[in-house]
Amino acid sequence: MINIPPIRSSSEIRTELLPDVSKTWKIGQVLNATAETNADAQGKALLRIGQHILETRTPIDLKTGDQLKLLVKSLGNTPLLNIQTTASTAHIASQNLKTFIAQQRDLTGLLQLAQKIIDNPVIPKTVKQQLIELVRQIPNMEQATRPATLKSIIQNSGIFLESRLAQRPAENLPQDIKSQLLRISDQLRNTLPELTTAQRIPTAEATIKDLQQALQQFTSGNLNLKQLSGLLVSLLPKSQIQLIQQALSTADKTLLPKQLLNIFTTLVNYLQNQAGSKQMLENLISLLKNLPQLQELKTSVDNALAKITAQQLTPFVRDGDNLLLLLFDLHLKDKNEMHLIQFRLEQEKSANEQKNSSWVVTLNFNFKILGPIEARLHLINDRIAARFRAEKESTANSIRQQINLLDTAFKNAGLNVINLDVSRGDIIKPRDVPESAHILDENA
Repeated sequence: MINIPPIRSSSEIRTELLPDVSKTWKIGQVLNATAETNADAQGKALLRIGQHILETRTPIDLKTGDQLKLLVKSLGNTPLLNIQTTASTAHIASQNLKTFIAQQRDLTGLLQLAQKIIDNPVIPKTVKQQLIELVRQIPNMEQATRPATLKSIIQNSGIFLESRLAQRPAENLPQDIKSQLLRISDQLRNTLPELTTAQRIPTAEATIKDLQQALQQFTSGNLNLKQLSGLLVSLLPKSQIQLIQQALSTADKTLLPKQLLNIFTTLVNYLQNQAGSKQMLENLISLLKNLPQLQELKTSVDNALAKITAQQLTPFVRDGDNLLLLLFDLHLKDKNEMHLIQFRLEQEKSANEQKNSSWVVTLNFNFKILGPIEARLHLINDRIAARFRAEKESTANSIRQQINLLDTAFKNAGLNVINLDVSRGDIIKPRDVPESAHILDENA
């Protein structure tokens, strides 16, 4: 919804004087309008409303013949009209569908956040213990070099959770990453039900309306202070929450943006008229200080779960000449740093025709010292070839110097080494979703 205040007509264009036309309008009335000419955003436009042509300034691009519905917001010398419909049905549908597609993030951000907030007293004890267990179970580099341990790490990466539960419904899988994330998410939802991940298209107008409704519920006794704080944290960006917290602490309203002044004033006036107002104000400041961190934690958990779920579903889509069988992430510890290795396991379709078992395993990782690296292993029966590509020349040289160790390891495993190649080049970030897969086709 976009406000378009009509402007007084110019001398070059014969148009009806707006105040005379608007005498027949009523606030809340919806007017049908048609764009008479093309117009650029923030430029002048001619709109036909019934038998009248009006000159206005439009905040959006218009084309001749565009059909608009205008809501009369206010009257007077410069009436305010609000565009109700401008987008096509497909555009509106795609915008709304996007709000239901969760953002996906790997576990790295969550692990880093967990290490920062574990000592925060505001974190519920049960959630804190689950975060400690999650960080503690991340294997180190040395553990990942042992075949049996590596197998266990992959099994607990989250992508096998449902299949393992289906085979053994009563089995407890406390070490499974996805199982841990689901428990943390449930605990946050049960402990802090007021913290929600907003599934909506964020607009300033919608946010103010939501805030006004929340404040009205609070002043009428339908929300407590903690629930109100949770809604504020969910609806407003972190920067504005910090400004509100500062304004409450210093009683300086000039820190706030104009659109929040009325809401802030109403809230402060209400608190000051309550018994124990000082304590309520201090509690509100404390909640606004600590709840954003819990909201960030909840969002990180939800994003990590969405990433694992997407990896579980992607293998159902065929991509090019290969059949994607497995897609997962492994996180490893090295002293105080966390490293991510992305795995992609494929089977070549041509292998069935040749009656050979042909597999391709791709690993992508980006260690701080080494930079981006891609390792691609091609296995046909007992023959193997490996190709390494590194963005840093120094890293490529280091791999060349150690490549004989890999050659020996392959031979000790009973494999016939066909080729080992190392090159320097740009690394294309791997896609979880194949190019041919479209979860949401905006052109449909």
